[in-house]
Amino acid sequence: MSFSAFVWAMSQTAPSSAAKLLLLALANLVREPELKAFAKASTLAGMTQLNPKTVLSNLTLLEQAGLIVRLDERYGLGGAPVFRLAMPAQSEPEIGLTSEVPKSGSAPTFSAKSTQFWNPLINRSQSNPFEKKRARKTSTQKTDPVEAAHSLLPDVLRPSLADWLVVRKAKRAGALTPTAAKGLRREASKAGVSVQTAVDFCCEASWIGFRADWYFTRTAAPTKAQSNLSFREINAVKSALTNHEMSGGRIGRIDERQLAWLRSELPEKYGEYMRREEERLSMRSAVAATGDIIEMPRPALPFSTMPERE
Repeated sequence: MSFSAFVWAMSQTAPSSAAKLLLLALANLVREPELKAFAKASTLAGMTQLNPKTVLSNLTLLEQAGLIVRLDERYGLGGAPVFRLAMPAQSEPEIGLTSEVPKSGSAPTFSAKSTQFWNPLINRSQSNPFEKKRARKTSTQKTDPVEAAHSLLPDVLRPSLADWLVVRKAKRAGALTPTAAKGLRREASKAGVSVQTAVDFCCEASWIGFRADWYFTRTAAPTKAQSNLSFREINAVKSALTNHEMSGGRIGRIDERQLAWLRSELPEKYGEYMRREEERLSMRSAVAATGDIIEMPRPALPFSTMPERE
């Protein structure tokens, strides 16, 4: 294959697209320096995936256009026809070393057709342009993100920073910037904790940053949250309150968790319940002290009593 022949074939205008494809196939088969190519119609048909009849007709079109010349020669036992491309014969420049040294500090400049290359044995005063590219790539290499974060937060342990960076990367928060590190210190100071504690808390809570109000909300002693009850438990508490009120405190007592919910949700009912409990306990203590049986007052029933029979 001749590169110059292929370039020449690409720049030519063929009578048809099939003829252009055949011209490129012949350029691929050219042998230099005679610029000859030999191939049967079946071979060209296999290379171009054209019909053999189409190959023969388009070879004739190429001959008429003056792009190829059919020679009175045959090649091989099969007698393959020989063609020559109608391009001017050009001799390839010999690949060699250049002795021209450009000015100091400037990289060598080559033309598009030049075959000269940089040789350190001859161009000793000239720097290698490939070394410059390699050095530029080395200078732009990424640093370790953990070390970069530790340079911004030196009072935080590296394992904690590594875990926090994993959390930030999972949430696509980007690299830790000096502004973000400054904000972390400010919020940690507001929360009254160290920067190490703030970073550890961010890892535990999967936060990409630290906020003092978030920290207070997360670490505040839960009051109402602990006393939350299910719907069934709330109904049970209300039923127990009704029994407690009707029995004067004899039945319907509730546990500490239900009592905490009652205090937070129904403070009035809580006060009544505690008042009845105090009365019950005071009467029990009086009975224990005197040994007498004291009749506890019975509250009025919430429903009307049945009338007595005459």
